[in-house]
Amino acid sequence: MRSVNEATLRFCVETRGIFSEQDTWKMLTGGRTNALWRIMRPRGNIVLKLFSEGTKNPLFPNDAAQEVGLLHYLSTHGIAPQLIDRFATKHGTCIVYGHIEGHTWITDVEKAAHLLRQLHQIAPPPGLRTVPYGSAALRLHAHTILNACAEPDQVKLLEMEPTHTVAPSGFKRLLHGDPVPTNIILHDRKSHLIDWQCPAMGDPCEDIAVFLSPAMQLRYRGEVLSMNDIERFLDAYADQEILRGTGPWHRGITGA
Repeated sequence: MRSVNEATLRFCVETRGIFSEQDTWKMLTGGRTNALWRIMRPRGNIVLKLFSEGTKNPLFPNDAAQEVGLLHYLSTHGIAPQLIDRFATKHGTCIVYGHIEGHTWITDVEKAAHLLRQLHQIAPPPGLRTVPYGSAALRLHAHTILNACAEPDQVKLLEMEPTHTVAPSGFKRLLHGDPVPTNIILHDRKSHLIDWQCPAMGDPCEDIAVFLSPAMQLRYRGEVLSMNDIERFLDAYADQEILRGTGPWHRGITGA
């Protein structure tokens, strides 16, 4: 994430009519790619998101247009922020959306499971990328990513490559793409997903795997989920058609 002079950015966006000199800006630190500010206003707090340009991540694309489209699409579903504005500046593309009060997800795996299942039951809009699924497509995608890594890392990871085969599920569900703990906000018994810059269509196990990932849990929450946590999550998700055969899958994801 590049450094941006806040005063310069404020000058660039003040003509939009949604900011004033009296508003208080606070830079948010949760994002790893884009710069975000929480702007406190008398008429309601908002978030300004400045997209980094030229980011190329094969797992987590960073697409402002996709986020704008998804926020529009989900505006009546109550699980995403309300989009307020989108505009270009010399620093890059900015979007503005309503700030969701609450706290980031920490321990309640059932709430996370219910939120993801709710999302996966919403029909996807047209124009989304399709994530690879089925072991053959996933293996090809993983090898493409590994080819961009240092050779020692390639060798170590290739030694861990699963040998069993899983056929494509055929599911074409709406996916968040990056449902890590800091992208789930809880408030007054309601759960929301933020940071929609890499949505997709495909097998819901993609989102489930990202959420349960030990690396993601360790990076964003400070500790991995226990086997009991994972079992509770899968029980709460409670869609056996999607979760069929997850016994060996989730044992593999935890390293057990």
